[in-house]
Amino acid sequence: MRLVAATHRRGPAVARNAIVASATGEIIAFTDADCVSHERWLVEIAAGFDDPAVGCVAGAILPAESRTAPERFYAKRNILSQDFVLAHPFLPYAQTANAAFRREVFQRIGWFDEVMITCEDADLLWRMQLETELQLRYRPEALIWHRHRSTERALLKQTIGWGLGQALVYRKYRRRMARDPWRSLLRDYRRIAGLASLCVRSWFGLRVGTRPADELEEAYVGLLFYSGMKIGRLKGSLRARVFYP
Repeated sequence: MRLVAATHRRGPAVARNAIVASATGEIIAFTDADCVSHERWLVEIAAGFDDPAVGCVAGAILPAESRTAPERFYAKRNILSQDFVLAHPFLPYAQTANAAFRREVFQRIGWFDEVMITCEDADLLWRMQLETELQLRYRPEALIWHRHRSTERALLKQTIGWGLGQALVYRKYRRRMARDPWRSLLRDYRRIAGLASLCVRSWFGLRVGTRPADELEEAYVGLLFYSGMKIGRLKGSLRARVFYP
């Protein structure tokens, strides 16, 4: 095991590019510091490359043990499950918490975009599919357990970063990629308003003993999660000079 320094700039794309530059194998596998891999993870990942047309193999991301309200929220909704991003309406992609690439991918399309705060994995996979004939394969047997954010503050920071990254990646693909329909946006903001109302009602109900504490807990974490995504999108829209609410 070697520790590779990536200190010239912050961000996961910077760290991943440092690994690409220093790796010597033909297959480069990625996971994150908040993940734990199954003992057969690399064996199962490697088995997915039996076809030379496969450029990336993604494995399953499962929630680790949940102890706090944010962790329970993530686990209950399978946040970070590959199923969601593999079904992206523009093009499927894989989250690099559990994904491996042929070296050929980086040689042909370049590396991770270090401007991207988040969503650098979506950008790389979309470029691979748009610029080459290489394919993305999902191999759920390759297992990773992800430790979700354990505090409300960390969850809010993460979701703001996700929203910001979504706006930045939209700027790169807006000529091909449609914005969310207005009906969907309206539903998102109605959900935030509904969660805010539920928080107030649950708080008063908890005070008088008519509502359980876990109802307030879940509503509050949900409010932070969905609000953080929208705040991030608005910040990203300003930074990228696009409209992606």
